[in-house]
Amino acid sequence: MEMSMAPIAETFSMIYVEEADNSYSTAVGHADIMNEVSLIAERLASYRNCLIAIVLPKHPAFVSAILGVMESKNCFVYCSSIEIANSYRSATVSCIISTTATEDNHTSINTHGLQIYFHHNGYYYLNDFGEDKLCYLITTSGTLGKRKEVLVPYSCIMPNIWDFSKVCYISKLFFFSSRQFRITTSDVILFSTAATFDPFVVEILLAVVNGAKLLVVPDSFRSVPIKLADSMLKHGMTASQLKILPHQALTEIFAGRSTIRTIILGGEAFPINFIKRYHIDHQSINLYNVYGITEVSCWASCHRVDLKETRVEIGEPLLDTKFKVSETGELLIGGSRRCFINGKLSGAWLPSGDIVELDELGKIYWCDRSDDQQKISGINVSLSGLARKAEEYDGIQSAIALCREQSILLFVHAESKRNVETELCRKLAIGLPLMVILVDSWPVTKNESHFSSRYLLIMICLWLENHDDNGEITVTHNNVSSGKTDRRKLLQIFEEKNLIFTIEDLSKLFQNFKINLKASQDMAFKDLGFDSLRAVELTLKTGHLLKQRNFPLLQYLLSDTGTIAGFLDALDFSRNVQERNNMHVREVRIRPIENSIDVKLLWEYDLGKCIDAMPTVENDSIFLGSHSGRFASLSLDGNKEWEVQFGDRIEATACCRDGITAVGCYDGYLYFLDEKSGQLIWKFGTGNIIKSSPLLINAGNKCLFGSHDKYLYLLDIKNYKMLWKVGCDGSILSSPVLTDTVVLCATLGGEFLGVELDTGNVLWKIQLDAPIFANLCIVELNRVLVVNVKGLVTLCDTRTGHIMYQYDILECIFATPVLFRDDANNSNVIIVTQASSLFLLQTDTLQLLWHIRIDGVGSFPRPPEILDNNFFIQDSSGTLLAIKGLRDMMKKNITNVEISMTKIIKVLKVPGETFGGVRILKMDKKDSNSSKSGDSSSSNSSGSNSNTSVVSYRALIGSRDDRIRCFYFSL
Repeated sequence: MEMSMAPIAETFSMIYVEEADNSYSTAVGHADIMNEVSLIAERLASYRNCLIAIVLPKHPAFVSAILGVMESKNCFVYCSSIEIANSYRSATVSCIISTTATEDNHTSINTHGLQIYFHHNGYYYLNDFGEDKLCYLITTSGTLGKRKEVLVPYSCIMPNIWDFSKVCYISKLFFFSSRQFRITTSDVILFSTAATFDPFVVEILLAVVNGAKLLVVPDSFRSVPIKLADSMLKHGMTASQLKILPHQALTEIFAGRSTIRTIILGGEAFPINFIKRYHIDHQSINLYNVYGITEVSCWASCHRVDLKETRVEIGEPLLDTKFKVSETGELLIGGSRRCFINGKLSGAWLPSGDIVELDELGKIYWCDRSDDQQKISGINVSLSGLARKAEEYDGIQSAIALCREQSILLFVHAESKRNVETELCRKLAIGLPLMVILVDSWPVTKNESHFSSRYLLIMICLWLENHDDNGEITVTHNNVSSGKTDRRKLLQIFEEKNLIFTIEDLSKLFQNFKINLKASQDMAFKDLGFDSLRAVELTLKTGHLLKQRNFPLLQYLLSDTGTIAGFLDALDFSRNVQERNNMHVREVRIRPIENSIDVKLLWEYDLGKCIDAMPTVENDSIFLGSHSGRFASLSLDGNKEWEVQFGDRIEATACCRDGITAVGCYDGYLYFLDEKSGQLIWKFGTGNIIKSSPLLINAGNKCLFGSHDKYLYLLDIKNYKMLWKVGCDGSILSSPVLTDTVVLCATLGGEFLGVELDTGNVLWKIQLDAPIFANLCIVELNRVLVVNVKGLVTLCDTRTGHIMYQYDILECIFATPVLFRDDANNSNVIIVTQASSLFLLQTDTLQLLWHIRIDGVGSFPRPPEILDNNFFIQDSSGTLLAIKGLRDMMKKNITNVEISMTKIIKVLKVPGETFGGVRILKMDKKDSNSSKSGDSSSSNSSGSNSNTSVVSYRALIGSRDDRIRCFYFSL
């Protein structure tokens, strides 16, 4: 069987590694593949030169579907969802191949064990694109501008395949033994690249046309180096993505003790300094630098790297490709490889957007992106060059520089965080305002694969199935790629970590400047020794708070007359300290007493990376995920019941109901798992990360949730479909709630809205002027409390959105308000803040009853737990605090003196910061070694114990030192 310009070799086969158990793999023989390809091609026989969307997971059926589309003389496009399949502008999808069932059961077939369905949209021919046969459609990430739809003819992609397959061309180009780079029928090619990224086509077609084996691994393996490495070891290879493997693995690879013999990296500047840290045996590994852009269908050039080089060229153009450098230094790509971009044939010379240098020998070196050249305060700055310079320093693994206003934000991923910011600013000394922001990992664009840095990492490592004479495995070629950094998300990271919301935050910043905010209000900034670097930092952190958006803040701070008082007046929280104290006349400051409680660590469990989610306890099991992407179910004794690996970090708290566990992930998917086994029931993809906790309703058959893609969703879990989605003004972090038939949702854009459950129609919406981080608090059927991040507390009617009462706390709030009734059954609400305060408000009128500021502790990013009239709160520094007899503090007409006598106890402290809060479990009196998960509550307990009674508890705390711990103590 042959496809246009891409024949299926008679020895082509596949190996599939199961996602749930990477120790289990399935061999898919050539005959089985050809049978499935024929069946799929038959189903598509009525289509000719049409666009066929493939909405399938990484699976042998995915590969056979692509081959079936090509065999039927059609063009394929991979889509993460059916909604995306119907959203293209340059071409219309005629048929969708997916795992979603339709009413017509005759349109489905079982392909390699996966049931796939064919959805007919109509006959939309691609005849407007000329006689050149089209192979596939792919979109660019949009990182460097608007997204582009690229239709790729066979004449564009096949030169890549022939270049990496044919001996004569490669040996001519690189001048090395042809035997080193030959792809044979004994080779195994790893297919792990995300199918939204065009090198995946090269991976598949290299195996197809050369009759090699294709090793198919799930997308989630890219984020779990150990699983990826285990899979490759089992099938004859030792490593893949260079950037994500541990130090020891990298040393093994480059010392020549692995089976890898050829590595190819591509993207921007070749990371020569990074490679030199690990490369030891130059004779055992061949390194290549490749360059290309999606608009010319993958790779355009290649160069064999000599580690003696201090600078690496992009290499000679590949087959049917030409290079030219414009007068401005931009690389232009020409030749016969011309794709259709947004429906139009590309020009004879395609601008790459890359600035290069052409030396006297004709060698081309990548220098910068054209849009990375910035002019700041009259000085031309190369952002990429600055990042590369930062990477030269010890301990800096990777860096990215972005421009914000008239300053530079330098994001760095470092081995150690100690003094990095200060040292880098001192060493770089660029003479411009510079802020260094540390990141734990690089966020990537939605349509790229999982891990990223400034350059795209490609590893070409084909390995032979048969051992050579000395028992070693010979490695030649394979292609794995990482993604592109999402620079918009980096700016979000900066804003979340650095933007100031309260006057307390501002006071701390001025303390770092050695300036007393209270005592210096009448002084001018210049008299306080305020320089331009500090002025820019203050502008960056407070510019979003200006009353007048066009106020020239930077110029004001550097002027002769700019004073602190004038600066505060320009901000929208500019009530001075005296005015604030007048509003909070009930404020009492209390310092916690040191721990006199016997605390025992019962167990701990390592989840691989930081834990920022709250533990969820259901049916005597604990459900929790971490930044490693691992999501686990643990028994109350700390034993692992099951664990699964997702495609990215997990910060969302899980929701469990009726045997289903739902949790969102940074990969944009909402996962539905079987509560008992962890088996995947369904996953639904959105357009951005999911940090909001979902809400399971209708006996677990439906789910409400919000995403950072600015949509509120209602899903039908039972039938695997979306019922509706509603666009919102801002990303959604707060979890939606359901009251009667109205869905309530709050956004980071400050919007609060009510949506009709049945239809998805917006009933009302109001604007609360600041991001809403906290979950909503239902007071009763028709009333809800919502708090924005600046401290504005609002009581609303859920039916109309009418604002009944508001109270401004003037402190930053991340945590959900918690209801608590006093002895007279009056409803009160407790609100905790980032300034370490506790506020008690009367629910009906939002009247302030008292305000306690706790000295010497961290912020409160999560709500408290209240059990048996005892109050528990976990601060961000790792300290668990407790207050006994909470109801006694709610007596009518209680005085400040009585409040000040409250004992706040330091129960325990865990290593590392804690942003996930605490889950408190009351111990079963019959068995001190077990607990009832149903007794855990964040609301009022019906009973009231005496202050002298002793009650035992367990505390579940997840920490940023990667562990969840369970402690036992009594009060």
